[in-house]
Amino acid sequence: MPTVSIELKDGSQKNFELRGEKSLFDELQACGLTLPHGCLSGSCSACKVYVLSGEANLTSPDPIEANTLEWLQKNPTTHPLRLSCRAKVSGADLSIKVF
Repeated sequence: MPTVSIELKDGSQKNFELRGEKSLFDELQACGLTLPHGCLSGSCSACKVYVLSGEANLTSPDPIEANTLEWLQKNPTTHPLRLSCRAKVSGADLSIKVF
C-alpha cells in the first residue's frame, strides 16, 4: 500500500497508508484526517494540495479537475497542485502539503 506523507497547516507531519481505491480526500478521511473542503466535486478548489513529491503516483487529472487546475494555475506555484477530492493514489509513495 502506498504511504502518503502530509505536511499540515500547523507544520506538523502525518503519514498514512492508503489503498488507492478512492479519492485522496476520501482515503484520508477514512484514516481519520479531514482535509479542508467545499464542494467535493472538483469545482471550488478548497481541497487543493501541493504535491511535494511523487506526482507521478497520482492518477491523471480528469476533465473536471483539469479545468479547475487550469484556472488555479493562472497564479503559478512552486509545487504542482492537485485536488484531493478528485486525485487518487495510483502507485507508490506521495508527499503533499495542505493549504
